[in-house]
Amino acid sequence: MRVKPIPAFELAGEDTTGRSPGLHASDLYGGLYQVLDPKRYSKNAPMDWTRIALGLAWEQYLEQRMRILGLNASRPGELYSSNGFYYSPDLFEFNGKFRIGEIKYTDMSCRDWPKKPTNTLSPQFGKWQTQVMLYCSESCTPHVTIYPCFAHGDYRDNAPRFLPVEIEFTARELKENKQMLLAYGRNEGLLR
Repeated sequence: MRVKPIPAFELAGEDTTGRSPGLHASDLYGGLYQVLDPKRYSKNAPMDWTRIALGLAWEQYLEQRMRILGLNASRPGELYSSNGFYYSPDLFEFNGKFRIGEIKYTDMSCRDWPKKPTNTLSPQFGKWQTQVMLYCSESCTPHVTIYPCFAHGDYRDNAPRFLPVEIEFTARELKENKQMLLAYGRNEGLLR
């Protein structure tokens, strides 16, 4: 037997994002978190296309499972905010009430992810919270389901964990989050 490694091709790239040119919600919450936690969210970090490809595969698989299970969820595509930016929730769900669905594939530990009812998320998940709150504000719903796959679980046994949660935000929480992001966007010259 002879085994010869060959050059790998890109698993994902700009062509897989399908994004319109212009300002996106991720520019707002991503930029804010680069300021709030520059060590964790470096501006200079290269795109990890392999991790992005794994995330896209998880999204496609989960959407297929939801269809098979008869859950009423669909990908809304790219939407445009009256505030001047694009945003792309993973799902619009219509199962008893309208809610946003956000699918995550992550190497973060699930140790601090909620496993029983609570009124807060760990700061480790602050960027996710800021993102989904903006999507909720723009879509006029306080309801979201986050569908995370923690690829390494809590790192004790390295087993993947799927731990979805439903969250309902208050109108005040949504308003303050949106105001914070819009203020950041104006301060950075991203928004008028």
